[in-house]
Parts: sequence; structure tokens; C-alpha cells
Amino acid sequence: MRFAFSVIVAGCAILFGSAEVVRAQNIHEVIGTADNKWKWKGKESPVGATVGKPDGRLEVKVKNGDIVVFKITGGRHGVLFEAGAVEQANGLWEVVGNGKLMPADKLGKAYDPKKAVTTEPAGAGQIVLTIRIKNLKKGANNGILFGCNPHSISDDGMDVEMLGVIVLADV
Repeated sequence: MRFAFSVIVAGCAILFGSAEVVRAQNIHEVIGTADNKWKWKGKESPVGATVGKPDGRLEVKVKNGDIVVFKITGGRHGVLFEAGAVEQANGLWEVVGNGKLMPADKLGKAYDPKKAVTTEPAGAGQIVLTIRIKNLKKGANNGILFGCNPHSISDDGMDVEMLGVIVLADV
């Protein structure tokens, strides 16, 4: 939506400029804690979720354009995206701040090394990664599955701790 700003002086309109109105971005902090949980808005990641499935995970609700900051308040945690390489290639999200992603090829047989990406673990007081949600679709099955490096490492993918999913919020 565009608005033009003008002033009328002695019957003449003087155009000073125009500005585009853009929805303000929401910033979501996903917190990695000393008790090996991801926390967001008073909710926390349960134990016992399954790699590759959105069920039973911490659900972070966002809108396209929102920023998600992964911050550590205790312990050492990195962020692991189960299909991050594919999601980034398809424009679902992008890194916009702190953090560097690398292939997650040593995090257990439950993760596809061609798709999974991770950050290095960081300690308390650090921001591990900042991403912008760009083109997320509705539904948990379209969500961005994430976990923790090293606490979500798994060979069988069952009963894994620190798993979450970023989903599109209802507008």
C-alpha cells in the first residue's frame, strides 16, 4: 500500500514524497536453556519427539517477514535444521544476522546429510542464529523442523529432545 504525503498551499498541492507502508516485522526469540529445552512464549520443547515429523514438538508460530532469533541462556546449543539446505534453496527462510550454517553430516543417521544444516554450539548469552521467514505455507507438515546440535543428535530419530517446528500463524 502506498501513501503520498502532500500539503495544499494557496490551492496548489505540493508533493513532499511518498512512503510504502509495510507490516512491521515481529521478532521471536527461541531460547536454548540449561535444562536442554527450547523455549518460546512460555512454552517449551517436550522430550520424545521424532525426527522428520512435526508432531510433539515446540511450535513457534510466525508470519512471513518475521524474524526468529535463536538465543542461548544456559548450556551449549547450536541450531539444527532438518531440511535447511532445501528450505533455503526454495526461499522459505534466510539467514539475516548472527550465525553461520554448515552441513550437518555428523549428527546421526536420522538426518539426511544432503538436507540438514547446523550451527556450531554456543554458550549462555550468545545469539546462535537469526533468520527471516520468507515464504512459509500453512500447516505443520510445511513447517521448518529444527533441533539442537548436540542434544538432538540421533541415529534412530525416536524420543529426541529439543525439537521444534516453525509454522505459519493464522492471520
